[in-house]
Amino acid sequence: TNQSEKAFITEAKRFLQDHPTARGVALVDQSGQIKYGYSLDRPQQFSNELSQWSVLKQVQSWLEHVVSESNAHLFLNNATNNAAWFWLGIGIPGINTERQILVIAHDLQQFLDSALRPDLSAIRFQIHMNSSMLYDNVTQHATARYLGTTTFEPHHDINWALSTWTMPKAAPLLSRLLPDFLFLVCLGFTTLLIRTLRLSHDVVQRSDALSQAIYYDYLTGLPNKSSLIRKLEEECALARAQASSLSIILFDLNGLKLINDSMGFEVGDRILREVANRLSRELPSPHWLARLEGDEFIVVVTGTTSNQVTQLARHLIEVIARPYHHQQVELHLTASAGITSHVANMPEPLELIREADLASAQAKQSGRNTWREYANELGSNVNTRLSLRTDLQKALANDHFSMHYQPLINGFTGRITSAEALLRWPHSDRGYISPSLFVPIAEESGLIIPLSQWVLNAVCRDKAALNRTFVANFPFIINISPLYFQHPRFIEELNHALACHNLSPQDIQIEITEGVFLERVDHTISKLSTLRELGFSVSVDDFGTGYSSLSYLKDLPVDKIKIDSSFVRQIAGDRKSAAISKAIIGLSHHLGLKVVAEGVETEAQYWFLKRHFCDEFQGHLFARAMPMDKLEARLREKGGVEILPTAPETDLAHRAILVLDDEENILNALHRVLRREGYVVFKASSTREAFDILAEQDIQVIISDQRLPNMTGTEFFSEIKNLYPSTIRIILSGYADLKSLTEAINHGAVYKFMAKPWDDNELRQTLLQAFKEVELRATFSS
Repeated sequence: TNQSEKAFITEAKRFLQDHPTARGVALVDQSGQIKYGYSLDRPQQFSNELSQWSVLKQVQSWLEHVVSESNAHLFLNNATNNAAWFWLGIGIPGINTERQILVIAHDLQQFLDSALRPDLSAIRFQIHMNSSMLYDNVTQHATARYLGTTTFEPHHDINWALSTWTMPKAAPLLSRLLPDFLFLVCLGFTTLLIRTLRLSHDVVQRSDALSQAIYYDYLTGLPNKSSLIRKLEEECALARAQASSLSIILFDLNGLKLINDSMGFEVGDRILREVANRLSRELPSPHWLARLEGDEFIVVVTGTTSNQVTQLARHLIEVIARPYHHQQVELHLTASAGITSHVANMPEPLELIREADLASAQAKQSGRNTWREYANELGSNVNTRLSLRTDLQKALANDHFSMHYQPLINGFTGRITSAEALLRWPHSDRGYISPSLFVPIAEESGLIIPLSQWVLNAVCRDKAALNRTFVANFPFIINISPLYFQHPRFIEELNHALACHNLSPQDIQIEITEGVFLERVDHTISKLSTLRELGFSVSVDDFGTGYSSLSYLKDLPVDKIKIDSSFVRQIAGDRKSAAISKAIIGLSHHLGLKVVAEGVETEAQYWFLKRHFCDEFQGHLFARAMPMDKLEARLREKGGVEILPTAPETDLAHRAILVLDDEENILNALHRVLRREGYVVFKASSTREAFDILAEQDIQVIISDQRLPNMTGTEFFSEIKNLYPSTIRIILSGYADLKSLTEAINHGAVYKFMAKPWDDNELRQTLLQAFKEVELRATFSS
């Protein structure tokens, strides 16, 4: 039963309870098709009689008359079982363009008996209306006499003409009471008519209101999700039949929550209405707009090419991004749009919406204020995540996790200063699942809190076991999820875990990410202060990758800052990564904080960071993460000290030159010439190799060819100028791009240009001058 029928039945029940003479109520069209019907006492019998009655020709003629006149009309039914029935029909607006009729069946005898006084109920009479016999209970054997006709108009839509017949002996009484009798009868019909008209109005009004609530969004007035589903069902059927295209674009607003939180929901609602108005104005016909829910809108696009759909998405994203204004304050929103398109072979409407939603989520992950198209890989990724979520819950219930530990190394002594606890999930079918995959699933599903509690207890158990062996005395580091850190019982559970395993705060270090500072900064700093007061050491992981502000870094009660592996990975050859890493080291030291570099995998990375005074190192260059038993065995074997990389000995008496050329014979020839002059010569055949040597060695002069595989010599020197500004840089090449060389020399990237084939004496003199320049710069810098 739908909402409209429920509304009809509710009103019909009220009416029938108020009018005992009414047998049933129905809603029909002019052809006699029954939409709804209801009776209090005999619903099935009423339904059967209604079906038989509505197909009669005279009934259909009467129904057409009701519709054409748009008035209330009475209809006399054939008498059945010595009872006469009449119908009251009222034309009402239809849901679409057709008009419908509200009809009510009445027992005429009961109606008149209830309308007349008891002492007049035995009177025999006939009633005519509009030249038709309305009622006749006069027996065929009685001698009747026509008394007269009275006209009465209780309602402007109806004319009443009633004629009364009676037995001669009742004539005196009836003559005296006839006006009262007529008045009561007509008053009864009038009351019935007015209440019935009110019923039809209420049914229509409530039906319209329910239809509006069911199919339209109360805030924006746009079609809602129910209306969207109905629209997509129609368009999908049409696209299948015509082998045409259908696309939908889902717009997910970014920034509305901030407006709601900072300025209130009333402002947020006003902005939503403005978004709806903008999209409605800018959307060309015949495309169709709906509000899905919350801050999501959907556009249904028909009969367009893929390129036109993406152009429309791009345009509407720009429309949404235009500034909004509230009380002279400029507000901004962006939108992440997801597009899904199909031709002929249409999925179900909900599947279309799901595809667009997945594409929108990908757009949000790609930086927002952009669009992405749905691809099958997105759907399979979601199915994988759903499967992993189920498996994750089972693994947590059955302790199917393990802890591995990766040492952190002092960069100057090689001693292990701590070990980071890393959660591992050995899946029975998929092997080891990366934490980067299952941790976000745990956060989305609410499993991150029990998972964090499991990790806390497991690490404390392992640390207590290590303490009993007396092999080493350094803390274990636990990386705490932002959600668990903000948990109200986090510190209480942390202390309880330590107490259960007889540990102190010096045995466990807390590591947090920048994510904890995105919300409730004051609360976070207060909680960190409490941890420090309890004796815990705290480090900040992935520093520089999130949205943390330097303005509160000076107030953070932490001990260490970790340089993220994304910077370390490119540090030897990318001036931006190198600049950020050097800045983090310098800033942290000035604030009295230690610095840890994670993800150190090459000696070049190590020497670059060490040269810039990084304190501790973590990465595969020293040790991979390992289970507890292997960590303990390694500690017994090495005594808690790792071997540090050693660099070749170079000093200023043996001046260091790096030669870069992709031709081996050139490298060998230069090496022979320069070695005879007493220089320490390092050879590189690629810029990658050259960057690594520069990171590891103290190079004073660099000689490079101009033509290199992946960049020119002048481009290479422009990078070197920023990374190693004290070096002297010489181009030695048979190819000369005068414009590039001139610009490089003018900007100080190139010290001198020499042509191939070179003159050995000229090269010697050039290098002598270069090293004098090195000594001169060293003198001024000291």
